[in-house]
Amino acid sequence: MIWLIVPQLHLIQLLHDHGYTHQDLKPENILSDGQNNAIVSRFYLIDLASATLYRDPKTGSHIQHTTAHGIVGTRRYMSIDAYGGRAQSRRSDIQSLLYIFIYLAKGGLPWQGIQGSERERLTCNAKEQVQAEGLVRGIDEQLAGALLGFAQHAFALRFDERPDYEDLRQRFGVTLEMMTDTDERCLWPGGLLTPEGCLR
Repeated sequence: MIWLIVPQLHLIQLLHDHGYTHQDLKPENILSDGQNNAIVSRFYLIDLASATLYRDPKTGSHIQHTTAHGIVGTRRYMSIDAYGGRAQSRRSDIQSLLYIFIYLAKGGLPWQGIQGSERERLTCNAKEQVQAEGLVRGIDEQLAGALLGFAQHAFALRFDERPDYEDLRQRFGVTLEMMTDTDERCLWPGGLLTPEGCLR
């Protein structure tokens, strides 16, 4: 799944550069043009119904970190702010991407399976208390290293801070190069490419 990460970082940066946050990132909203194991050359980020401006288009000022926004997104992948009903920023999308990548790498997330009348509170607590090291535990060592850096960056971001997309892409690009020696599924045709991305 590592070859999915770099193009998704391109796509979310493209959306953010236009002043919007997605607010409902999940695997079902990431599509590709490959069918029946065909080569994938283009990715699509869909379902922008919840996308919202995070800065004023006239002044460029960032939205405030306010509450009472309601829960927007898919609970499994939503950020800490989203789960708490607070305003979402670029930080929220980056945290959601992190949860997606962890889910694809491990097949699950620590808060899955929580049941009962306290489910919402316990899930929110689990997201607030989880440590970056715990999220990547059990993942292939090379991929875990890159995901650990991603997690630490996602959790350290201030509400109005711009994510370091370039550094994150570089981290996974280096990891991908290292992993292609042992896993040919990480290869793009003709070598390592940056697939094109589209917003739909």
